[in-house]
Order: sequence, then C-alpha cells, then structure tokens
Amino acid sequence: LTFLFNDGSNLTASPDGKTIAFLKRNEKIRSTIYFYHMDSKRETALTTDTLGKYGLDWSPDGKKIVYNITNKEAGRSATDIMVLDLANKYVKQITKSGSHKSYEPKWSPDSKRIVYYFEKGDGHDQVWLTDANGSFHSNLTKDTATHNYFLSWVAANTIIYTRSPDELMMMQVDG
Repeated sequence: LTFLFNDGSNLTASPDGKTIAFLKRNEKIRSTIYFYHMDSKRETALTTDTLGKYGLDWSPDGKKIVYNITNKEAGRSATDIMVLDLANKYVKQITKSGSHKSYEPKWSPDSKRIVYYFEKGDGHDQVWLTDANGSFHSNLTKDTATHNYFLSWVAANTIIYTRSPDELMMMQVDG
C-alpha cells in the first residue's frame, strides 16, 4: 500500500499509467482537475472554474478526458458532459441537457465514441451514444419502461449496463 496524495477523488489513470487525473475540491461548489505525475510525485492543476465536476474518464488513446459538470442557475440543475483536449487544454461541452442530466460518460476502446445515460426525471433513463465533439446523439436503448445505467465498454462495439431493477444487459452499439 503506497500513499500518493491528499484531497483527491474521481481518479482516472492515463493509459500509460504515468499520470493520474483527479478532482480536488477547493470550495464547496468548485472542483479542479489535477494531474498527479507518478515519476515526479507532483500535482499540477489543469482546469479551474466554478462548475462542480465528477465522473472523470481518460480516453484510451491518452489524448482526452471526459467528465460531468453540474451547473446550477435560475433554480435548476443541469448535468452535462465535457471533453477536455489535453494537447491544447480546450474544453468542449458535448451535451446540452437543459433541466435534465447526462451522466457517466465512458470512452469506447478506440477513443472515438462515448456512451452515457440521459435522465429526464421520469424514471426511464436511457443509454445514449455520441462522439468527442457531440456531433450526434443516438438513443441506443429506447426503453420507456426501466432505468438504464452503470455503463461499460467490453469490446469495440459492445457495452454492458444495468437495466433496473437488477438485470445486466449487453448491447451492440452499432445495431
């Protein structure tokens, strides 16, 4: 057991294992993405803004990080998905959920697609597919009877997820 650092959560390791991206809460409503460099044992701040962040996932090609943000304004709370390009530090919001929530983004093994689940508050969360630019959004489950969540890729075109209350499902994302 090796101690690495304090005040970290939502860890995701780079594909080469040399860097850990994590969140550090600086204030009650603000999270900052940090890197912990395994070789130098140093932390560096990557992004700082007033949005709450969680759910980090590093792309398998090592070029991007996807994560959730929560934006509370005018009495509503939207949860959306952001993609951080590590080469130029550009952050792009790829969902526009309005008063709804887009959760748990996960990169495909080829780093080209992202699955997530979309919650409208009706008890019927759906599994959706997009790309790193948010140029399309496809509802994969189209299931109006249950919750669908806890997503994971198991192969290039295959995901697994939980369909409420306790069923485990596997799906080909290409139909």
